[in-house]
Amino acid sequence: MAGKLRLGKSRFLSKEETLREAPDLASEKIIGGAVYLDGQFDDTRLLITLVKTFETLGGTALNYTKVTDFTYADNKQINGIVVKNQLNEETKTYFAKHIINATGTFSDSIMNLAEKTTEHKNVAAAQGTHLVFDKEIFNSDHAILIPETGDGRVLFILPWHDKALVGTTDIKVSEPTLDPQAQENEIDFILEVLSEYCNKPVSRHDIKSVFSGQRPLVKSAKDKNTAKISRKHEIFETNNGLITMAGGKWTIYRRMGQDTIDYLEKTRKLHKTQSRTHHLRLFGYTTEKTPYPLGIYGTAREEIVKIQQELDNFQLLHNELPYFQAEVIYHVRHEQARTVEDILARRTRALFINSKAALASAATVASLMANELGYDHLWQQQQLKQLMLEGAKYLIENNSAS
Repeated sequence: MAGKLRLGKSRFLSKEETLREAPDLASEKIIGGAVYLDGQFDDTRLLITLVKTFETLGGTALNYTKVTDFTYADNKQINGIVVKNQLNEETKTYFAKHIINATGTFSDSIMNLAEKTTEHKNVAAAQGTHLVFDKEIFNSDHAILIPETGDGRVLFILPWHDKALVGTTDIKVSEPTLDPQAQENEIDFILEVLSEYCNKPVSRHDIKSVFSGQRPLVKSAKDKNTAKISRKHEIFETNNGLITMAGGKWTIYRRMGQDTIDYLEKTRKLHKTQSRTHHLRLFGYTTEKTPYPLGIYGTAREEIVKIQQELDNFQLLHNELPYFQAEVIYHVRHEQARTVEDILARRTRALFINSKAALASAATVASLMANELGYDHLWQQQQLKQLMLEGAKYLIENNSAS
């Protein structure tokens, strides 16, 4: 379907060919297979890269900031936002000619905040859970798609950060949350299907980390199953002028942004500009191949190397994690990281690939951050206490029935 943009040719495989490509599959479940190519990316690193690109182009990005209210002009149209800094409780007001709401699963709540007389119900939240294993449980260069499980869902087994990532579930949740928790039946479902299709049955003891996420889906009154709700993006506008971009997915984020600006220019009768997004290279762009983890920073990896030399510190955070201690300093200096959890969950993927090792490295991260930021020992202790509360959700024993 991608035509000349496809990554490579697809082909069908016999049962024997399938098992040669993926010998850890249970042979009795296989009658054949097909090979196709798809892309893989690290969502949190792409997000940080987009923030850095935005700043390079002249934008100002605020982290740890929550919108608490809107301001209105004499004509009752929105002309600003009130925000609170979550770290120091400081409140500020920012004014703007046009305000765009791109808050994913929280789109409705922001529209409700802007237009308090209306209850907006445009976006549903769907939750997916993933389990992470050592790659030995399914040691293949291929990502495996099981196209139809017992209840009609699909399941992926993906090579990911030198681990095996298995998921995802797709369940409807009544309310979006920043802190989604894996449900017991989701974990059981993944383990059951994985054991059914693999030569090596797996159990909870094999799980290195468990994590859940939620995605925004544009609602339709007729759709009850989240797997069938539209993945397309739509633009909504409140009566007082808040523009909301909702739905969509990572693979079309540039088109979503372009459509939003086009809508703004058309409805506000602004001068039409030519979009640059099609050819825009992101921050750190390079064609050079560098091993993980420094390769994910692009040309910015040079800054991390400088920090290693500056501090004479080439150590890893933990011997079971691939990340360098110098990366923590880089995240603080250049990526607005101010909490230990952000380092371990969002600047690196430590909590996602090995939760126990990540928690064991937390004291080192806290110490590095405190030294860089000039914070005291009390701050370190508070950070570690908070991380143990937040990080527990990644541990399988904290997602087990008592």
